[in-house]
Amino acid sequence: MNGPPSNDIPSMASLRILFRPSTAFVAPLFLGIAFWLLPLHSGTAGYIERAPLTVPGLLVLCSFYLAIYSGSRIARRLFRLPEEYRFTPRPRLELAFYFTVSAASTIGALASWDSILSSGLSLKAVFAAREGNEFKSALYSQYSYLFSLRYMAPVSGAMAFLFLLGGRFRRWTPLHYLNAFVLLSTAFISSRMALVQAIYYFAGASIVGSHPPQLKSKHIIVALLVMAILLTAMTYVRNANSYEREFGITSPIEMLFLQIRRYLSTPVQVSLGVSSYATKDRAAFSLPGWKYPLLPTFLHDSSRKTDNSGGVWAQWYLGLVDFDPRLTTNSSFVELYGDIRYWTIPFIFAVSFVWTGIAGVVARDDSRIVVHFVIVYHFAELWRNFHFNNGNFILQFTGCAFALLVSSWVVNSVLRLRTTHPT
Repeated sequence: MNGPPSNDIPSMASLRILFRPSTAFVAPLFLGIAFWLLPLHSGTAGYIERAPLTVPGLLVLCSFYLAIYSGSRIARRLFRLPEEYRFTPRPRLELAFYFTVSAASTIGALASWDSILSSGLSLKAVFAAREGNEFKSALYSQYSYLFSLRYMAPVSGAMAFLFLLGGRFRRWTPLHYLNAFVLLSTAFISSRMALVQAIYYFAGASIVGSHPPQLKSKHIIVALLVMAILLTAMTYVRNANSYEREFGITSPIEMLFLQIRRYLSTPVQVSLGVSSYATKDRAAFSLPGWKYPLLPTFLHDSSRKTDNSGGVWAQWYLGLVDFDPRLTTNSSFVELYGDIRYWTIPFIFAVSFVWTGIAGVVARDDSRIVVHFVIVYHFAELWRNFHFNNGNFILQFTGCAFALLVSSWVVNSVLRLRTTHPT
């Protein structure tokens, strides 16, 4: 078993709890609660009046989160998955996998930007008007599945950060920088979560991997500052006009804070409101329709994709709780409850059980460690959004699985050739 990472940050080992399927959602959930408790001001939080706290509603929500935790923990025990990660070093496979996902993300990003620029959209005009959403609108006007390969950028970007900071595969340093650029170019297509995903994958692999980068406290501070600057710039380009018009906010830093608050506090607001409603819902135990929770979002009806975001639909809970209807990522509990009512709790238990088992099997060697955190990240999002049938997640996971198969075939073929025809 590998020893603890050799970083100079004493609490690094204790951070592992943030990167386990059973507890990954806890920290962001409490962060959302903290934002929900901040003073309200003219609807800037995404709602004007807080949802009431009721004991029955809280019990429903606690049951939902307990189902995630218990499903994950039971899977770990049943499949005898170790509490600590054990790795088999396979550098050839790791490098081949890196090449494959790098090629996929680069092709996707290039194809996406080629389509955007070919549409006649002026980059100068978009930046001057601070209407960054026009990038995504132009892309989806003539969409090709080839563009979806850009969703592999968080995987290749995270691996690039690991190799750059870990000093590994130095001869491929230009490729590392190319992947960092591909990640940023993808994030600018109204996909800021790609940057967040890459940082999460990198952080998880840094903490539990067998080749942890020699991170120091100053590295963490610099990385957080750079990420804050990038997110501030992207938020300003995308939302400046609407925030100035609606809230009179002109500072880019205030805009970023407002965006984070709205995105994190609204799921808490909606969860509390709908959970209270659920305790009085006469149809709560009715036979559910499983179509939408089980089908990938790219197979959902067009009515569920109102803004090209792969599964966003008109909220069924409008009128049950106060919130800005333009905010659409408003709790996985609420999303599932709208389709399957109280079957949501056993369903999320089963989902947590299955995907924890898959995540544990994946975490067996360094070539797959980033893929492991592709799964764990979506456990971290589970308080806010159900991603396990989301097109983004399905493409990342199946893309990584395909890349591993191709990489294994290439590596094994090369080894057989060397054995058959030694030099």
